[in-house]
Order: sequence, then structure tokens, then C-alpha cells
Amino acid sequence: MTKRVLFIEHDSASPGGPVWQQFEKRGYEITRFNVVSKENYHTPNVSVTFPDYKNFDVIVPMGSPWGVWEDERIGNWLLPEIAYFKEVHNAGIPILGICFGGQLMARVLGGSVAPGPRSELGWHVIISDDTNLVDRGPCFNNHGDICIFPPKQKRLPEHQWHHKHLFKVAPWVCNFTQRLIAKS
Repeated sequence: MTKRVLFIEHDSASPGGPVWQQFEKRGYEITRFNVVSKENYHTPNVSVTFPDYKNFDVIVPMGSPWGVWEDERIGNWLLPEIAYFKEVHNAGIPILGICFGGQLMARVLGGSVAPGPRSELGWHVIISDDTNLVDRGPCFNNHGDICIFPPKQKRLPEHQWHHKHLFKVAPWVCNFTQRLIAKS
């Protein structure tokens, strides 16, 4: 039986790209669900019905140009998505949250997200508590929010003002920011 992964893309400009490729290499069937269409980009407070999570082996909520803290701007889909991922988590389905998706999972599990003191774009040094999972060293960051992680979660790498970027919940890892690791 083929394993199935659901990619939840919050806008039409944030596809899964290299992440899809890794799932495809491992034999997963990819399903994409777009929350805000290109036509609604400037009016993103749309209403959607999320796919039945029971049909998937893994769910990957992707990035977004909006913040997980923007309830007034995107609450029509954000608040149902928070409830959806509480159900997914409680059902034991693995979740890989990337960028906005990691922020979403922090909020789902009792943490919070807020605008950071400034945007962060460029190469920054990551300090990893677990180098078997995340190497120490430079990575490319592009975000402007700060995440207060859920209580009792294992926090992994950190750097400068953003503190922790990655946290682990049971067998799931949630990634706060998309990054490219520099290889010499």
C-alpha cells in the first residue's frame, strides 16, 4: 500500500519543492491542498474545508506570507486549521511543520507566536543541541516572527534573537523556519 502525504500550502507561492522530492524518493504519494488562492492573496481571510486527515500517513503544513498570530487577518481559516491540527496530533499522525507550519504547531501545542523585533533574511549561525538531527553552522533564514515554544517540548537549535527554531514532539519534528544548510 502506498504511503500518502498531504502538503497544506497556505498560498500559491509556497510549494513543497525539495521537501516533496524527499517524500517522493521514499515512495509517498503527494497530495497538495491550497488554502489561499492566487486570486485571494490580497484578501486572504477565506473559508476552507481541510481534507480528511485520516486519509494520510503524514501531514506537512508549509510556509505562509502571513503570521500564525494574525487571527483578525486570516482567522476564517487559521482558527479552523489550529483545531484541525489538534485533531491530527491527537490521532497520532506525524506532522512536519515548515516555517508557518512549525509556528502553527507551536500554537496548537500551547506555545505562542508574535512578530519579531525585525525581519531576518540571510545567513546566520545555528547552535544545535543535537548535532545528529541538526548540524551546527550557517543556514539561510527568511522570516520575521518569534516563537515561544510549547511547554515541556524538546528544543533543538537556536541562534541570535530567534532563540529556538526547531522543537520535537513525540516522533514529530516541527521546523520553525525554512533553511538552506551551507555546505563547504
